[in-house]
Amino acid sequence: MTVGFSNTVHAAPHTALYEQDYSLWLEQAIDLLRSQNFAEIDIENLIAELEDIGSSQKQAIKSNLEVLLTSG
Repeated sequence: MTVGFSNTVHAAPHTALYEQDYSLWLEQAIDLLRSQNFAEIDIENLIAELEDIGSSQKQAIKSNLEVLLTSG
């Protein structure tokens, strides 16, 4: 007996996938955005991730400025 597999995993809703496999969740989010399949995107976790990126970048800039201003 041969079992066929699909390249796309849709076994769990996109939201549930966030907790199970972050890397796969991210890949699927990108694919869903590219295909403009907005109804299936885990929008809440996507927004949280984008906010975290912004916060991390701000903190890195602040830290680098502190180093520059206190050295010398």
